[in-house]
Order: sequence, then structure tokens, then C-alpha cells
Amino acid sequence: MTDSEPNSIAEQVREVLEGVQTCIRDIDVECNTLDNDIELGLANVKFEFCERALQETGKKLTAETILAWLIQKKYLAVGWKVEREFPYPERNGSGRSCDLVFHFSNDRKLWWELKLASKAWFNCNEPPVYKYSGYLTYLTGRGKKHSLRQDFDKLGLGDWPTRDFRVICLIAFDRPEDPIDGAVAMVLKQAQDAGMPWEEFATDAWADRRCDEFRIKVWNWVLLPKEPPEDQDVSTLP
Repeated sequence: MTDSEPNSIAEQVREVLEGVQTCIRDIDVECNTLDNDIELGLANVKFEFCERALQETGKKLTAETILAWLIQKKYLAVGWKVEREFPYPERNGSGRSCDLVFHFSNDRKLWWELKLASKAWFNCNEPPVYKYSGYLTYLTGRGKKHSLRQDFDKLGLGDWPTRDFRVICLIAFDRPEDPIDGAVAMVLKQAQDAGMPWEEFATDAWADRRCDEFRIKVWNWVLLPKEPPEDQDVSTLP
């Protein structure tokens, strides 16, 4: 993540999303307040940063909006124009806002929505959760107002600027021996079967440093612009 301008829009998108993954890793390390002599870690990002977020934003933020706020701060620090809770285009419904919008120098935008899902996680002062039975609702949307499936629809449907990129990011907590990947793939396929050509752009995964029985995994899926960039064939995106 740098403040230098890459040679093409495709390189710029690649830099943004790889930088987001680096930010998430860094935030995990920054969640270092001790609870029962154990660092909070990314799974407890809300407890680590909620007071600072309230002081700076004047709002009580969720774990997802705290992560968006932290990522925005890191990008602003190196010269990017990034806005949080940016209004959706009016033609897609009033009152909606996007977690982060990255503005490119050629008036293109990258709309970025974040979701969290936890199948298993390590606790500081309670026994580990080896399997949370309700994790699927955060993916499928059943009984929820906000879910991965609903975000695929929210960014995948409607009338969007033809030059903009749209990205869904998922941060998941699980165990390598019982991964969340299959359920995530099922929800992605549902969106693709509904005519939304979401493409997996970048993934990252690492062991929870507090207990390596547990894992953190990050996905980014992208919808390419309907109007290709003038200076770059978007097929060069990996």
C-alpha cells in the first residue's frame, strides 16, 4: 500500500485489495490489549478499538464498521482518497451506504463491503468455541438483515456506474480441520447462478497467533466494470 500511482487501473485495484489484506493482518497484531494475560486478537477488534472509535467518529461502531474505519485511516495516511459509509447511487435505493469507497484519479470508484463470519474462535477468558452452530446465518442471510449473500445481491444487482469496481470482502474465523470454505463456496455459487459474475480476486489466511488451532481467512470477490478501462484490459486482473 503506497501513495504512488500505479501504471494502470488494474494495478491500482490489485494494490488496493492486497493492501486491504495487509491492513487486516496489521490490525490483528494491533489488537494487543491483554485479557487474562492473552492478547485480544482480531476476533475481539470491537473491544480493542470501540472507545477510540467512539471518540473519533462520535458513533458506537460494530466490529465491521470499526474495521472499515481502521482501514480507511491507514489509506488516508498514505494519500488515498477513501470515504466511509459512502451513499449508494440513488437509483439503487436511498438510505443505503457502502462500508468504504476508494476513489481513483480517473473518477472511477471501488465500492467495498465487509462481512464477518465466525465458525470457531479462540477466547481469552472462556473456553474456545470449536463450532458455532449459527455461523451459517451470517453467510446465507436466513433470519438476518445483513449477510454475505445479501451483500452479493446489494452490490451485484441494480444500476451501477459502468466504470466502477465492486468488491465484497469476507473475514472468517474457523479451524483448519473444520473450515468454513465449503459454506462460503455454496453462497458464492448461489450468487453466480443468479447471474452475478463475482470473481475471487485475493485470499489470505493465517493461524491465530494466540492459538494455532484456529485460523483467520480473508476473501475478496470483485465485479469487473461493464465498461473496460481505456488504458487497461481488465482481463489482466488475476
